[in-house]
Amino acid sequence: MPTQDEEIAELKRIIAQQQEQIATIEAKLPAPKKIDSPASAQVEARGLSIVATGDRSPDWLLPSAEDREALKKIIFAVHPGLKPQEGRFADRNMDEFDESFKVAMQWLAIKGRGPLDNKHYFSWWVDDMNQWATRTLKCASVYGSGLAAALLAWGDVDFTLPLGSQLGLAPYGWRDPPHEAGWRKVLSLGQLRAPIEQKPLPKSRPVPVQILYSPGRTSTW
Repeated sequence: MPTQDEEIAELKRIIAQQQEQIATIEAKLPAPKKIDSPASAQVEARGLSIVATGDRSPDWLLPSAEDREALKKIIFAVHPGLKPQEGRFADRNMDEFDESFKVAMQWLAIKGRGPLDNKHYFSWWVDDMNQWATRTLKCASVYGSGLAAALLAWGDVDFTLPLGSQLGLAPYGWRDPPHEAGWRKVLSLGQLRAPIEQKPLPKSRPVPVQILYSPGRTSTW
């Protein structure tokens, strides 16, 4: 019968043998491949394991500064209320709008599209975008006017009027993000996506009220 020292030595031998086998198998595995996702950032794949590595938008989905200026002209022509106020602080107002517009375009490049959402106010979407911008871009607050302009600029988000009352975005996660730069179509056509008309709510029938009367007592429900 083997002693305790002999059993320990045998276990060490088996462990060393298994480590050699693992090293041999790993040496035969292909190197990790980086897959450029057109929707989010990058994922790293090895075998059957896929791990997300970020939530930044890819550069090829984003417009240049020149493209953003052209998009602004189209947007302001249809929605002049989105144009920053002129006057004493006109330059500062436009700079703040431009920064918000740029960040919002990046956010929408990875934000999932979906059916019209009637459960969240426009301010909720602005807060969601600001949380992402603070976490990912380390930037200050982004204004709602920049998000409204970006929604129009992308040209692939359903919306209702007033702008932002209902948006065709996925409220949670990044499912179904854009796979092409929809804003390019807006530039080429020179026109914005038309809003979705809200269907009027069906008229409800009057609910009958039953009244029971007895001397000295009346009950209604």
